[in-house]
Amino acid sequence: MNGENAGKSITFVKNLVAQPANTPAAAGLLKILVASQATGTAVQMAEAEKSVPKSKQPYWVLVDDGSTKLYDANAVVRYLFKVGTLPLSERLDIEQLLEWEEKTLSALSTEANLDLVLAAANGRVGQLSASASVGAADSVVLGATYYALSNAKSTAIAKYAGLFEWFERQLASPAVNDVLQVYKEN
Repeated sequence: MNGENAGKSITFVKNLVAQPANTPAAAGLLKILVASQATGTAVQMAEAEKSVPKSKQPYWVLVDDGSTKLYDANAVVRYLFKVGTLPLSERLDIEQLLEWEEKTLSALSTEANLDLVLAAANGRVGQLSASASVGAADSVVLGATYYALSNAKSTAIAKYAGLFEWFERQLASPAVNDVLQVYKEN
């Protein structure tokens, strides 16, 4: 965590309707949590009030002003990095990764296309941090690929050594371990 948004917070509001695991929405939660950790933004977890009409959205995020709602994980990630102090080049890298994820990984995210997802992610990790710390770009790719990498057979991952090494480094990071604990609880 680099603390660029120290003192800032967001509120993650869970819908009252139970949501299934292993969905794009669940991956979005993980991406938001990792991005929050990477930017030093505190996350408060809350449940929707019963007086709030049921929403088809599994969650929404309230930003600092307490009334602005964001429903899309990528919109939240963009917000987190735009209110921070990342240099323009890093913010543009995040934008490119979010676009790549949406256009490439989302289109391929089926069991039948697992090898294509892993190949696409493997092509990106060479541009990510080689350290055990979670950088801004790492948060986007980790959130987007967590399920594919967690559920992939070792024989499928073996073809992509760089991706596997990066994924293992991320999982070994204290920041990611903290985030995964919150993620699993919610």
